[in-house]
Amino acid sequence: MKLKKQLFGYSRKQTRKIIDDYEKRIDTLQDDNLYLKEKLEEVKFMYEEEKRFSRDKIALKTIDVMVKANEEYANYLEEVSKEQGKLYEKFYELVDMIGVFQIRLKEMETLRNRIADANEMTREALKDFIKTTQSFDEKTGRDEQSGEKIGFAEFLVNHAGEGSVVELLQLYVKLYNH
Repeated sequence: MKLKKQLFGYSRKQTRKIIDDYEKRIDTLQDDNLYLKEKLEEVKFMYEEEKRFSRDKIALKTIDVMVKANEEYANYLEEVSKEQGKLYEKFYELVDMIGVFQIRLKEMETLRNRIADANEMTREALKDFIKTTQSFDEKTGRDEQSGEKIGFAEFLVNHAGEGSVVELLQLYVKLYNH
């Protein structure tokens, strides 16, 4: 078989044209492929940038949230320390009041003890005085032996424990007005 100027039923010119067309197509496809690779790189870059930007936005939002939370926490701490200061003041006022109350209680207890001691001494003195003034006539307010009127102080001593000073004064006035 003799090769003519034909390949697969095509003439050399047609084959050359087909090959040139295919080469052009290949070149076009390669150009398209390069273009698509560039676009793919651009898209990848844009995607990475968008992803980074999104992360940055999220990070910024997170930072904003953290800053707000920190500010709220600082405000809360400030309020708590103010309240704590007020509570300390109230506590120290209460401690002072308790101290004053305890001092007053001790003073009252000391005074009560002094009064009890004075009452005991007065009772003893009254008992001694009563023994020496057994001749007092309670109905007339006079000494039975001498007939003289007894003074109010002596009368009080004789009638101690029988009533209040006012009642004893009224009794004394009543007896001595006879």
